Amino acid sequence: MMKKANRHDRRGAYHEKNELFQTFIAHQDLERAVQMKAYMRNQFEFLGIPAGPRRKLSAPFFKEARKEKRLIGSF
Repeated sequence: MMKKANRHDRRGAYHEKNELFQTFIAHQDLERAVQMKAYMRNQFEFLGIPAGPRRKLSAPFFKEARKEKRLIGSF
């Protein structure tokens, strides 16, 4: 069971970022990733997740961060 991170605990923030990234990895689309990379002239790596689904996947993470006041600005 994951311990809730104190807002000053950087390791907790890292773990949550890693958890978000693992969520993205689980939903990646390699065919679309190749197309996205080509569109950006092969300058960046992509996971092939369009903006809409990516926002839905990241929403619970941002909601939790907002609740714990770990975000700067509004998302």
